[in-house]
Formats: sequence, structure tokens, C-alpha cells
Amino acid sequence: MFQKDNFVLQVDASGLPATLGPDDVTRNALAYQLSTTILACWVEHH
Repeated sequence: MFQKDNFVLQVDASGLPATLGPDDVTRNALAYQLSTTILACWVEHH
């Protein structure tokens, strides 16, 4: 779970395989990377 400003992002990677792709990225590492990318794009609009 991540929080930025007034936003909360809950990530559940439990449905993914233990590793993914040709580099065997772990599901937790992928979930964290995608989450931080999403959070970097979030902007509060007034």
C-alpha cells in the first residue's frame, strides 16, 4: 500500500507468478516498480 498526498494505491501482486520475464523479476519487485511509476504520475487537480 502506498500513499501520496490524498491518494492511496493498494497493490496486490499475489496473482502473478513468483518471477516474470526473461530476467526473472520477482512479483514484488515488479509491483513496487509499477507502483512508484504510477505514483510519480499522480497530480492533484484543483
